Amino acid sequence: MRSLAPPQKSWLVLKAGKTGGGRFLNMVKLHFTEKALRLIGQKAMVKNTGARGLRAILETLLTDAMYEIPDVKTGNDRVEAVVIDEESVGSVDKPGCGGKILRGDGALDDLSSKDQV
Repeated sequence: MRSLAPPQKSWLVLKAGKTGGGRFLNMVKLHFTEKALRLIGQKAMVKNTGARGLRAILETLLTDAMYEIPDVKTGNDRVEAVVIDEESVGSVDKPGCGGKILRGDGALDDLSSKDQV
């Protein structure tokens, strides 16, 4: 899990750190739950894949978001955040649904207040 979670040169810091803490592409917030990070680490350990495997798992989770985010939109159509939680990751032996794309200003704050993300 050290390869995923900040500080130093973790994959998340290298991926999101270019535009500021917690930002992904085009100033979209990227949020991982603690349980999701643990599941990602467990998946990599079961597959015995190391850091490259972690990268592959994360890219699989974020593929849809990476294609959708560059379409610049405004208002409620704008992608504000991508959330990776347990449902996004799935179980150790089954894939999840991928990153959850949140649209509109304040979408992440709304989700955080309801679900304590």
